[in-house]
Amino acid sequence: MNLFRFCLAVFVVAFHIAQRTPWQTAFVAVEGFFCISGFLVTLIVNEAYAGRPIAYLANRFLRIYPVYWACLLIGVAVVTLAPVASLINPAMVAPRTVQAAVPQIVIFGLYLADVRVLPPAWSLSVELEFYLIVGLLTARSFRLTAALVPISATVSVLCAFHILPFPFYGSPIGNADAFFIGSLTWHLRNRFTFEGWKPFAAALSAFLLLAFGPVYLLPDSNSLLAAPVVALVILTGRRLPPAFSGRMARVAAWLGRMAYPVFLLHWPIAGIFFAAFDIHPGWLLFALTIATTSLVSAAVVALVDIPIERVRRGIRDGRAARAIAH
Repeated sequence: MNLFRFCLAVFVVAFHIAQRTPWQTAFVAVEGFFCISGFLVTLIVNEAYAGRPIAYLANRFLRIYPVYWACLLIGVAVVTLAPVASLINPAMVAPRTVQAAVPQIVIFGLYLADVRVLPPAWSLSVELEFYLIVGLLTARSFRLTAALVPISATVSVLCAFHILPFPFYGSPIGNADAFFIGSLTWHLRNRFTFEGWKPFAAALSAFLLLAFGPVYLLPDSNSLLAAPVVALVILTGRRLPPAFSGRMARVAAWLGRMAYPVFLLHWPIAGIFFAAFDIHPGWLLFALTIATTSLVSAAVVALVDIPIERVRRGIRDGRAARAIAH
């Protein structure tokens, strides 16, 4: 899962920065991220934070905001010191009003904003809404989650066909199905048994086909199918033996941590090369961006994410510690 998440982040960077492919990698990857988030939120609510909503909210705050704010500072530095970098993405400009600045800090509402210092952060504002909806309201109930999947999937299809006046890709209403599908996947994890690598390989191949072999059966068809296929990847892969051990497992875990800042930072980093060396979107800019963004992201993980993880671990283990103390 860690390596899969990093690959999803690379898919997004490739789509944005290479810009010379017909692939649907960014759209499919973001839907995949949403599905994984629904699964993980349901997992931690039921297995680590049952009956502890305040601890759950503290965990999610510490998971999202410190790394985001560190990346935001880097983005602000780029658009302030090299304003021409914004030419590579018109949304990536320094906010000039309080109304524009507040969403950059609080994240909520960014999917509606024209100004985004970190352009991909619109997806975080969608995720945060479902951290509240799934984490506090639906995660504990299998029946409610199962009922919401066909309802949200129907709404998503209607949005994709422009029958409903909401964008399918880029709004909480249009993307709700991915979170509920991920949540349902956790509830179904023990109801299906898949043995061996073949089912996992088939599910992963289907996901790659969506990302790299566009299907034009209906509007946004690749993205609509991404969440169900990622759910199959999770269900078929969860019983497999670890793909890596020892040092390789630690590398995979590190890459999983890096996926988040890589996802957030690739536009500002690309903007630096664009502003300083006039390198336009293409495979050269992609190679420079992914290499540099990975280095910067590794620093963010080391200096921000890992220290914060110790605090999160303390919050997560708080109930056990209190039980032992008593």
